[in-house]
Amino acid sequence: MTLRREALVLLVLAALAPLLFFGAAPILQPAAYHDLADQRALLGIGHFWNVVSNLPFLVVGLMGLDLLRRKPEEAAAAWAALFGGTVLAAFGSAWYHSNPNDVTLIWDRLPIGIAFMGFFTALLVEHLEGPARDAARRLLAPLIVLSAAAIWWWSASGDLSLW
Repeated sequence: MTLRREALVLLVLAALAPLLFFGAAPILQPAAYHDLADQRALLGIGHFWNVVSNLPFLVVGLMGLDLLRRKPEEAAAAWAALFGGTVLAAFGSAWYHSNPNDVTLIWDRLPIGIAFMGFFTALLVEHLEGPARDAARRLLAPLIVLSAAAIWWWSASGDLSLW
């Protein structure tokens, strides 16, 4: 009985999602979005502190991947997406912050989307049981594709609603 209720809730939410997306006004990125707080260059690197602030993401991502390698988890693929996405975000975000514009922002947001979807999927896999857990495992790739599609939609339309 519980699985049917969970499936019904998911079905209703999935049915409402397009209504929420297409029924709301577009969410536009502010015009001053790329005006970063720290405009200074240091050691030949523009926006130096914004760029180097990504080093902790690299360290944490690598530590997480190493821990996962040594002690695999049931949601290993999802955790790998989280930590791998975090490593990639360190590079994508550093590139964006060194040269802030819409094109480099794509490469900042893509790995963030991978990491978030990995985290979301890992939570589902670790907290659901039985068939619901199996279904959650199969969500990782479609959710990552959805995240990438949201970034494409923003890039093509200027609308951040999906993101």
